[in-house]
Amino acid sequence: MRLRSVLLLSIAFLSGCADPEMQRAMDPENDLPVGDQLADDGKADGSWGSALTCKPLPAVPTLTAPRIFISLDGLTLHLVDAATGYDRVFPVGPGAINHNVGETSYGESLSMYPVLVTGQHEFAITPSSIQPCKFWWTDPETGKKQPVFAGLPFLSWYGNYAIHGPIDNFRAPNGGALRRGYVSHGCIRMEAADILEVYGRIKGLLRVPVHVQKEPERTSDGARVDVPSPWIGAECRTDGDCAMSGAFCHPNAASGRGFCTVPCTAYCTDRAGYAPTFCVADPADRARGICVEKQIPQIEGCRPFDALTPRTLSRFGQPAISASVCVPPA
Repeated sequence: MRLRSVLLLSIAFLSGCADPEMQRAMDPENDLPVGDQLADDGKADGSWGSALTCKPLPAVPTLTAPRIFISLDGLTLHLVDAATGYDRVFPVGPGAINHNVGETSYGESLSMYPVLVTGQHEFAITPSSIQPCKFWWTDPETGKKQPVFAGLPFLSWYGNYAIHGPIDNFRAPNGGALRRGYVSHGCIRMEAADILEVYGRIKGLLRVPVHVQKEPERTSDGARVDVPSPWIGAECRTDGDCAMSGAFCHPNAASGRGFCTVPCTAYCTDRAGYAPTFCVADPADRARGICVEKQIPQIEGCRPFDALTPRTLSRFGQPAISASVCVPPA
């Protein structure tokens, strides 16, 4: 894979039209832009809190033959090992949707670039592509440095494209907190505890295959692979698939599958790291309200959801207040 990447880069330069995305991906001297940051995190004030402390690894056994499956629109990283029976799904924050016309990944998550430029979905993490404790990120535009990687593992799978920590609140003792959505500039963000878990499980192995795809991962019977505690909007088949108190699986004629929601009278409870929620009239029974997620850049176009689309609707019982939300098509 490394040879193929070098050849692709050489061809681009020889043709006189080097792909700027490829230069960012393969230049070992530079980091990718970090992507979306919360306002307070963007202040390079020199007060770094716990960001310059290597975070300790959990005491977990190394897997025998692990494989990693990354789904960009599923917002999941699935670590499995058939030899030991280990099987765990983690939430992730992949690359933002690329709006730069003419770039290879235009219209897709920036994390799709390695797939699109190589024409393959299979990559790998090796000992030479791992930094067990990374701190510093250098802004490629200004040259300023921030320890946004917070002393967490940095696992490269294609040039500068890597799996790393959450970036948000990187000064925190635990390394920060993840926003699950399209937020990075191409890397795959994980919760601090989760990236430590993944690294602890693969540490010392010569090669860990990484499969990257746009579509949500599905089991052999068509069920979507998701985190153990799905949230509002998650795909479901039965009420039991929805982990929230009082939740039920709302049918969606557009997909033939359901989505998780909870009843509401005006307001909904939010979950940290997810898009805010909003109470709207149930399209199947307008006498009651249901909770749905607001459509914000973090979940641009409601892409992570199965056959849910952005619509501007009024709050249930308060017609003067409206929001763009993710609901079944009209």
